[in-house]
Amino acid sequence: MKNEAQHAYQLNLSVYFREVYFNEFHNAIIILECESIEKANELLNSLPLVKNGIIEFEIMQLNPYTGYDRIMK
Repeated sequence: MKNEAQHAYQLNLSVYFREVYFNEFHNAIIILECESIEKANELLNSLPLVKNGIIEFEIMQLNPYTGYDRIMK
């Protein structure tokens, strides 16, 4: 776990990691800012626990909210 924490910390210092949370099930929620889903996969796959098949992530793309544009015109 120490290797995982050190690697995650280094990623946290990078320009890609934005936020890290735990949900009610103690699952990690990581907010990344990447140019592509492939880059996000590359970063997450570099984590030791992912490399060893212990954890995996579901990656989803988030897009800016545009709802205000529809109702404020």
